[in-house]
Amino acid sequence: IMLDQIQDIQTKPISDEEFSEAIAQLKFSYQDRISSLESKSMMVATDVLYGFGPDRSLKMMDAISKLTKQDVMETAKKYLIHPQIFVFQK
Repeated sequence: IMLDQIQDIQTKPISDEEFSEAIAQLKFSYQDRISSLESKSMMVATDVLYGFGPDRSLKMMDAISKLTKQDVMETAKKYLIHPQIFVFQK
């Protein structure tokens, strides 16, 4: 079933509803991670340390908003190419 789902994500666009829900969840998750002053300070400091710049969090929300269904398919094709199958036995 999982392999069928992976193949579907790679070859067929997801529904508008599923895409909208995923974008909303990504935005909420990101905003939640920077909801306190302490966590926002830590994120900005880490971004500066790794050379991303202090405004990366603003750019991230914009990048999430610009995602497309095609981006989802291309990412699935790039990163979900050789799923490993594990068989568990008693």
